[in-house]
Amino acid sequence: MLISIIIPFYKNSKDIKRALQSVFAQTLQEFEIILVNDASPDWHEALTIINNFKDSRLTTISHQINKNGSSARNTGIKVAKGDYIAFLDADDEWLPNHLRESLEFVKVNNLDLASSKVKIINQKGVFFSPSKQKNNDERVATFLFVKGMAMYTPSLFCKSLLAQDVLFDETIKRHQDFDFLLRAENKKYELGTSPHVGAIVHWENNNPITKGETWKFSQEWLLNRKELLRAREFDNFWLQFIGFKILDQNKWLFVKAYFKNKINPFNLNKSRVKVLILKFLK
Repeated sequence: MLISIIIPFYKNSKDIKRALQSVFAQTLQEFEIILVNDASPDWHEALTIINNFKDSRLTTISHQINKNGSSARNTGIKVAKGDYIAFLDADDEWLPNHLRESLEFVKVNNLDLASSKVKIINQKGVFFSPSKQKNNDERVATFLFVKGMAMYTPSLFCKSLLAQDVLFDETIKRHQDFDFLLRAENKKYELGTSPHVGAIVHWENNNPITKGETWKFSQEWLLNRKELLRAREFDNFWLQFIGFKILDQNKWLFVKAYFKNKINPFNLNKSRVKVLILKFLK
């Protein structure tokens, strides 16, 4: 039994040592590491750090031109030799039992993919997410968009067959994780969430706007994947990732977009409705 660990790399030379140390500190050691350089300008600096680990389980692949994180993950998936695949971002890290607990959870619950809780560090402090686990018969989109929970990419652990079948969509800049999970579920794979805290996500310098997370892009993604969502899931995604951002810019533009997208207020999460009212009354 082998686990393939895929780490996309782009401008992460200051963080890659921490990420790799967390992999080599795993209590489960049957793994290979595939580190994919997405034509990063600091690759030579990073390579010096990487080579210091001197471990034959660690291999690197380099793109000749910069693509994106999805492309880098797909490059790793296509050459992975493991029975399972675990994803880690180069600026994040794992806790020591992540691989062992993920593998046990997938096997015991007969799942094709599982995510774990994560510890998030950002400008506001430290918190743990998600606060709830996905129910066995619960749709992923309901868990993510109606309940407002999360399944973070650095915590994803799945069967290689799933990853090779689904792959990441290389044409989109954001929502790659949502997209991957929804398409996996649509192909009848079994997805779940483990209660263990498996990863530390470093968002100290996170800026979604610079990565392409504008409301216009979210609207485009939502309409392209509409067939994967039920009405309640669609409406809550729209409010969270599109509506609130429009409202922060212009109240009347929000009203126009709200009715254009035919959002049903009875579908919306109550906590989001409260936020909506407060924002609108400002």
